[in-house]
Amino acid sequence: MTWLFPLAAIGLLAGRPRPRLDDPRHQAVLFWAIWFACGVIVFSFAHGMFRPYYVVMLAPALAALVGIGLAALWRSYREPGWPSALLPAALLTTAAWQGYVLREYRDWGPILTAIAVGGGLVAALGLLLLWIWLAAPLSPRWPQAALARGLIALMASPAAWAVTPALVGTASGVPAAGPELLTRGLGRGPGGFAAWEADVRRLVDFLRAHRHGERYLLATANAMQASPIIVQTGEPVMAIGGWSGGDPILTQAQFAGLVVEGHVRYVLVPEPGGRPGPAGAVGPWGGGRPTGPANGSADGSDGGRNGPLFRWVVEHGRRVDPTLWQAEVPAGESDRAMPRAVYDCRPDATEAASKQEGSE
Repeated sequence: MTWLFPLAAIGLLAGRPRPRLDDPRHQAVLFWAIWFACGVIVFSFAHGMFRPYYVVMLAPALAALVGIGLAALWRSYREPGWPSALLPAALLTTAAWQGYVLREYRDWGPILTAIAVGGGLVAALGLLLLWIWLAAPLSPRWPQAALARGLIALMASPAAWAVTPALVGTASGVPAAGPELLTRGLGRGPGGFAAWEADVRRLVDFLRAHRHGERYLLATANAMQASPIIVQTGEPVMAIGGWSGGDPILTQAQFAGLVVEGHVRYVLVPEPGGRPGPAGAVGPWGGGRPTGPANGSADGSDGGRNGPLFRWVVEHGRRVDPTLWQAEVPAGESDRAMPRAVYDCRPDATEAASKQEGSE
């Protein structure tokens, strides 16, 4: 995330913003600087469940500061005196920082370090020599060419990181980029998100065929289960437990009221005892939850906070025949079957089922 941080920081120094809040340019610098500083402070001291992709929140501010800083550095370079050295210094410092970051990557590090450090060094020396030899009036063509070459070299590493998700070409459990994505992947493998996406297609067909005016196409344990259906259909899908499945958004009585009022009919229920997902992952494997013993699972199999709600669904609803909605699993890949069930909570269906059981 910090590939270009030195360039932005030295660019702010070159801009030398004065406390003139009536100037839109200074307002922009202040706005983006505060955004970036707040993010850096929060992420530096964050504890608990913290995922690396959260730092993407810094990207808009950093991109804006790089653009503002680069323009300021170019103006300083065209001026007489020591400020002219800030642009070459920014390129060298940024190249050195990228080399420091790349030292941990044995496969990609050497070649990307050579590109960043070599290109940054050549560009910085070229800018210094052009400023010394040509002096004023300095034609901007050659310095611009040197600067462009330096920026291309400094963009090689972030570009290489950015292209890795496209090279992998499969679903990932969490947003990620980098060379490790090409070797071990994240959230992929048998029974992962690809298998759930296959289930979704047939499930959506079933839900659409049996929907009769309900507000929600389906209710699920968490947003990880709901999101593929929302993306595919554009229809409302309820995530009972929030993103991870552990948030107590609705009580059992409130959910029962939504069923009686006709807002919800079908519920995707995690199967008690279903196998867990990858270590530390929160995904479509049953309820999903943040790590920690206090949260419990969404399906109620270990006393989770939404356990009573799902137990109510199982006790008062009618389980839908899995052959009507589950995707066919190829022979030899039975471990890909998702440990979940769909329940029909329509009141008249529940009442009819109860009467039938009583007569028997």
